[in-house]
Amino acid sequence: MNTPAAGQFLDVFTTEDLRSIQSAKLGRDLQLTHGMDLKEQQPWGIHTDYVKEDLVPDLAILIPLNTEPLPTHTVMFDQICCDSFESYLATHAPIDHNAVDLHDGLMSHETVEQLSHVSLQGAYAWVPGSVIYWDRRLLHASDNFISSGLMQKQALVLFTNLD
Repeated sequence: MNTPAAGQFLDVFTTEDLRSIQSAKLGRDLQLTHGMDLKEQQPWGIHTDYVKEDLVPDLAILIPLNTEPLPTHTVMFDQICCDSFESYLATHAPIDHNAVDLHDGLMSHETVEQLSHVSLQGAYAWVPGSVIYWDRRLLHASDNFISSGLMQKQALVLFTNLD
């Protein structure tokens, strides 16, 4: 995928890019079910994108709409959840190799207690022209981008289904 020049928001993600993800990365077609223009002004806490009233949720696809690198990330955790994070916390004990060390940095908007229940899979930077995608069952969050001086970040978020 080409890196967009300033002001090329609409050219960041094309049908060709989607086909590229489908064939090169997944080996299957994607069925887009819905999406949103995310204008985030507060960091998202840990959550799952699984429950969105579609039948067989598949992937979430995030396309940052920034034209220059931003000091922000989407933070993925190893844990799978098909309900709310609150339900997950109620049914899962804290784990040994957890994400508590992220509290003083990327995840300062979450509590140490919450971070003790999850382990870090990765923190993915919002790079111009990038596409970040994940299994909708994975717990994930935004970083605390406000602590980096950002007041807002924007992305196109798409959701796919397997049915």
